[in-house]
Amino acid sequence: QDLEKQFLEIDNIINRFHQNNKGVEINNWRASRSKLKKQTDKDSVWKDEITSNLNKLSPQNMEVISKKIENLCNVEYKDNDIVLEYTIDNIFMKAAMQYVYCPYYVKLLKHIIVDTNQDKIYKIITEKSNQYQIMMKYECKNDLTKDQKESYDEFCEKIKSKTFKAGYSQFMGELYKNKLIKSDILEDCLVIFLDNIEEVIVNDIKSPFIEDNIICICNLISTIHKEFSDLEIILDRLTNIGDTKGLIKRLKFKIMDINDMVNK
Repeated sequence: QDLEKQFLEIDNIINRFHQNNKGVEINNWRASRSKLKKQTDKDSVWKDEITSNLNKLSPQNMEVISKKIENLCNVEYKDNDIVLEYTIDNIFMKAAMQYVYCPYYVKLLKHIIVDTNQDKIYKIITEKSNQYQIMMKYECKNDLTKDQKESYDEFCEKIKSKTFKAGYSQFMGELYKNKLIKSDILEDCLVIFLDNIEEVIVNDIKSPFIEDNIICICNLISTIHKEFSDLEIILDRLTNIGDTKGLIKRLKFKIMDINDMVNK
């Protein structure tokens, strides 16, 4: 639909320049557009199917939806890597936006993994996890290059709310619990959140970035603390942050709650 709107706008621009011209130029443009639109319509079929099924996912229909997605990725479009990547990208996004369903989206991911696509899926998941880490590193930096700034701005369109970032962090934890990402990715995430907080807190104790990153790290720890034993250094740094003078009280309590949870 977005592409169609852009085509219409391009049509209007061309027509303004060629109001009195009904020659070859416009006719060629129409023919080119027709071919491209056919390809777009063809791609939209599987995109609509995947999006529609993912939108319907719930604990009650988990098995049914999983089988439909598995069939699309491993049977109908098994030789189309774009379909697989599109599906996983959507799972990442929806898991972050509906973080209470994170365990179900991870189950869905595991459901579509078969011997023939296992390496592809692990590679895509790792790439998307690494991309998330890179963007979170950029969050508190002021000296980004032009390319870094453009990448971060695009990413921010997806993570406008702290709820999304918190959901994404929880999803990373669920991926680790289900052995879909390695521990080093998780360690890097935890360190990035702490580095972000410590970099900003010196100059602006009220910065919203501090709350965002504390929520992210607390969500991640609460998800993985039973499976991830090496948290002592992380918790020490988090406790020091919690002791910072002027930190919002609800954030102090959040850090205390996480410490209590892990210690128990």
